Amino acid sequence: MCKQVINFRWKLVTNYNRSCTDVHYFFRGLHMNIRHLRIFIEVAESGKMSIAAAKFYISQPSVSQMIRELETHYQTRLFERISQKLYITPNGRILLERARDIVARFDAMEEEMLHLSRVIPFRMGVTPYFDDSIVAEVMDSLNFRCPDNDFSVVSTSDSQIEQKLLSFDIDVGIMTGKSQNNDLINIPVAHDYLTLICPKGHELYSRNHIRPEELDGQTFSLHEEGSYQRKMLDAMIHNSTINIHKRWESTSVSIIKKSVLKHNCLALTSALAFWDEIRTGQVHAYLIGDERQDLTIHLVYPKQKDMNKPLKALRFIFDHLDMPGLPPKEGFLTFG
Repeated sequence: MCKQVINFRWKLVTNYNRSCTDVHYFFRGLHMNIRHLRIFIEVAESGKMSIAAAKFYISQPSVSQMIRELETHYQTRLFERISQKLYITPNGRILLERARDIVARFDAMEEEMLHLSRVIPFRMGVTPYFDDSIVAEVMDSLNFRCPDNDFSVVSTSDSQIEQKLLSFDIDVGIMTGKSQNNDLINIPVAHDYLTLICPKGHELYSRNHIRPEELDGQTFSLHEEGSYQRKMLDAMIHNSTINIHKRWESTSVSIIKKSVLKHNCLALTSALAFWDEIRTGQVHAYLIGDERQDLTIHLVYPKQKDMNKPLKALRFIFDHLDMPGLPPKEGFLTFG
C-alpha cells in the first residue's frame, strides 16, 4: 500500500506542468536561500569554515551542511579539501562571482524597500496661479516639519486638481476658488479676488467703473479651458452680444502678465497674481461684483482622507504664513 502511494505521488509530481521536469531538481530548489550564498561567500573569501561560523553565529557543522547542500543543489564540488585546507574549485569561482552579484542586488533591494516603507509619499496639486515663492516657502516648511514624508508637487489646473483628488492620484490640492464637489473638503487659506486687470495705457485704464458691454471687441489674455477664471469669464459673456478677441491662452501666470503689460491685453484673473503691479499703478484691478467671484485660495482634500501629519502641518503653515495683504473690496475699482 505504501509503495502504491509513493508511485501515485511520483506520477503527480512528474506530470505537473513545470519548466523543470526532473523532480529531484524541483524539490531541491525549494531549500536554497540567500543565507546559503552569504555563508558560501564568507567561506570562499576567508578559506575557513570556522570564520564563517563565527560571523553568522552558527556552528561549524552547520556551515559544512550548508556547503554540502549547495554542492548537492548544483551537483558539483565547490571546494577541494586537501590537508585540512579548503581550495575553491573552478566551478566554485563561477558561483562565487554570481553569488556576490546576487547578494549585492538583494541587499540593494532590501535597502530600497525598507527606505520606501520609512518614507511616506505625499503628493500635492497646486494651481499655477498661486505665487511660486509662496509655494517654495510652504514646501521648505513642510520638509522641515515632516522629514519622514517624500513631498512632490504638480502644477495644474483646478479641474485637473479635482480629478486627481477624486482618483486619489494626489493627497491634497491648493486651488483658486472653492470646489463644488461634495466629496471634497475646502479650507480657505489665502484671501483673493477675481478681478478684471487693465494695463496702464489701455483705453479703459482711466475708468473708475467698467460696464460688461465695454468688453466687446477687446483683446484678452486668457487662462486655460477648465480653470476657475476661464469659467467665470465664459459665464459673464454667455448669452450676450459681447465678442472678445482671444490673443493669448496659457496656464502660466508669467505669460499672462507679459501679455497684459507688453501687449496691452485685458485679463480676468487673481488680484494676488498682479498685486505688485496693482500697487505700483502698472495696472488697474476692477473687482467683479458677484460674491461667487471670490477667488479665495483653498486647501482641498477628499472627505475620506485622514487628517494626517502633513495635512495638519499644511493647515498650520497657512495659518501662520505671511501672505500679501489685499485691501478690502471697497479699495478696488468696480466692474459690472
